[in-house]
Formats: sequence, structure tokens, C-alpha cells
Amino acid sequence: MPATESSDYVGKPSLAIPVQYLKASLALLVAGAKRLQLKKIVRPKMFENSITSSLASEMITEQGAAGSDIVRFDFRVHHLSDPSDPASVCEIDFKFSWNNYDYEAYLAAEAKRLRGVGDSLADKYVNEGVMDFVQGKYGRGHNYGIMIGYVLVASLENAVAKVISAMNTRKAVTHESRRCQPDARFCSQPYTHLSSHLQLEQMNPITLIHIFFDFTIT
Repeated sequence: MPATESSDYVGKPSLAIPVQYLKASLALLVAGAKRLQLKKIVRPKMFENSITSSLASEMITEQGAAGSDIVRFDFRVHHLSDPSDPASVCEIDFKFSWNNYDYEAYLAAEAKRLRGVGDSLADKYVNEGVMDFVQGKYGRGHNYGIMIGYVLVASLENAVAKVISAMNTRKAVTHESRRCQPDARFCSQPYTHLSSHLQLEQMNPITLIHIFFDFTIT
């Protein structure tokens, strides 16, 4: 039986990711993205995995320059969605962890490409990104998750608007309990949004922080 259809998996609803780790992870992503933006090496036709690897490299540099941090991370790492099911292997773009050796104690971030014109890829952002959290592929039983939008074609505003539209038309499918809207309580990055969803149709919602990085060439 696929991991997302398991009827007896209850996750770890007691895993409340501390806000300081959430904020530290977001801050590291933003700092790495700023470094990557300055290099102007991201191109409109780059694949997600290549961008993720480049961003990870800048994040490693950022952590080295800072001397220390309260979180550590791996990128494009294999993970068992359901530790009791060896077939439930998925790949997490960024897996943040802290001083805790529990396999399930982590914060997942999933990245997708976006465009401001033409095929915005917003549908894929929701269907293959947001839904991976909703279905428990990433962050089962967790209270937070992160969605990253790599905006490759201008404008950033249009790309974000397309995501909001795609989210609004899929409220029932994503089991949305709080609509996607601007919210800077955890991160001051422009156009940061929050949404909440009932993961695996359970009572405990997962809150997704949607953070958008502008890699358009001007």
C-alpha cells in the first residue's frame, strides 16, 4: 500500500517544530538566495535540482561565514515518508534538523520553478509540491513545512499571483483550513505567504510557509 494511503500511520502530531528553528531555516534560505542572486547564474531554463544544488552551496558558504548556526541541513536527501515502510522513499529538497536524533524531527522544504508569464508552472507547484505535504509525503504529523518558489521569468508579482490563483481553485483538494495570504511573522522576505492544510485529512493542520525567490535576469 502506498505510504500516502496508509490507514494506520498516525505520524508524530506531538512534533511541534520550535519557531526558532523554523525562523533560522528560513533565514538561511534567504541568505543563500541573496548570494545566489548576486552571481546571476540562474537561467530561465535551469532545472530545479540544479538551482537547489547552487542554492545549497551558497547556504553552506553562508553558514561558514557566520561561524555557527542552530540548524543544519541536507539537500536532495532520500527520506522514508513512513519509517515502517521501506518502499516509501522520497527525496526532500532541503531537510533541516537540529540537536535531536529522532529520525522524524526535521523541517522539510520543497522547491518548484515558477514563471511570471506563459506557463507559470503554478499548477505543478500545487499538485506536486503543496500536495506532497498534504498527503504526508513530507513532514508527516509536523506543524510546519516550507514551499520555495524559484521565479525564473519576470515578473515575481505575476508568478506569485498565479500560485495564489492555483491554490484558490484547489482548496478542497489541498484540504485548506487557512487560505494562502501574505504573512511575515516568520520571515521578512517579500511576498512570503502562509497557508494551512489538514494533512491526510486529519484534525491537526500543517502550516506551509511559501517563500519566493526572484531569479529573473534584468
